[in-house]
Amino acid sequence: MMEKPMLRAGMRWLVYMCIGGMIILVVTAIPMHFINQAREQHVEELKEQRYEEFKERYGF
Repeated sequence: MMEKPMLRAGMRWLVYMCIGGMIILVVTAIPMHFINQAREQHVEELKEQRYEEFKERYGF
């Protein structure tokens, strides 16, 4: 008779762990999104800087 309550408790903890994992993924994904945006912006700035240096060097 103890099998059914134990299975319920096990399933409940499994659901809790899945929800916790999803929360962890969301919490880490948000800063990663902003870091990625900042990195892409920095890359674009470097490309523009190199293009300006190229134009100055060859007189365009």
